[in-house]
Amino acid sequence: MKNDRYTPKEILLYLLVGGSIVVGVAYPVFLTPAIFLAHYLKKKDINKQNKDRLKSSFYYLKNKGYISIKKRNGKVIIGLSDRGIERAKIYKIQTKLNERRRKKVVWDGRWRVVIFDIRDSHKLKRDALRRVLQRSGFKLLQKSVWIYPFDCTEEISYVKDFFNIDDKECRILTVSDIGDDKDVRKEFGV
Repeated sequence: MKNDRYTPKEILLYLLVGGSIVVGVAYPVFLTPAIFLAHYLKKKDINKQNKDRLKSSFYYLKNKGYISIKKRNGKVIIGLSDRGIERAKIYKIQTKLNERRRKKVVWDGRWRVVIFDIRDSHKLKRDALRRVLQRSGFKLLQKSVWIYPFDCTEEISYVKDFFNIDDKECRILTVSDIGDDKDVRKEFGV
């Protein structure tokens, strides 16, 4: 999508797939955004508005601690921090699930229901899981019960592993009948 260009999400995914950017010049670290822009925009047409958006996204990621900037042997290395790798992987899952929903995949008539019961002492895990489900296009059926029309077992397993959530805390069910599903079917367009 055009509106998704030069966003923090796009940059994180770019660095996750492409690895670090290494620039073999001894520029001062304060020129790092310019170096990043020059490398990232190589062979791309860009207007001033997009250049400003990209620069803003870069500073946002840097300030949030998602990217690391190191100087080693006269080279500037721009890469993902551990926190940035985690965020990029979550974006990758969300993107994959959203693309699956947007594609005109034939619905098999079965619902994927994610249920979880994560205790208060693990509130951060619970909130992170809820955020991933919501941003990935799942719909809340009732408290701690989310629904999705397409197979997402692989992605949910990855999220569970990523957040260290075991099967006792979160399960995915594949069901044919959830009762009156007209509203949910309409929301998903199936």
